[in-house]
Amino acid sequence: RAIAEFEKAIELNPEDPYFHYNLGYIYAEYMVDRPKAIEHFRHFLRLTKNEDKDVDWVKKYILTWQTWEGKRPIK
Repeated sequence: RAIAEFEKAIELNPEDPYFHYNLGYIYAEYMVDRPKAIEHFRHFLRLTKNEDKDVDWVKKYILTWQTWEGKRPIK
């Protein structure tokens, strides 16, 4: 149900970074769907300011899974 609520919130306000962050977190921690998590985390990074408190955690998450899967790390 939370996924549906955040997807609806993103439809209504796609530029809110925390809708993407929260949906990414749900996919990362509860659904274990890393590609979906990374997709939403990338939207979060694109929309948020670098000084945001969650930017470092999101970058580390993406870097960890890209390294694990042998993909090119984010910049």
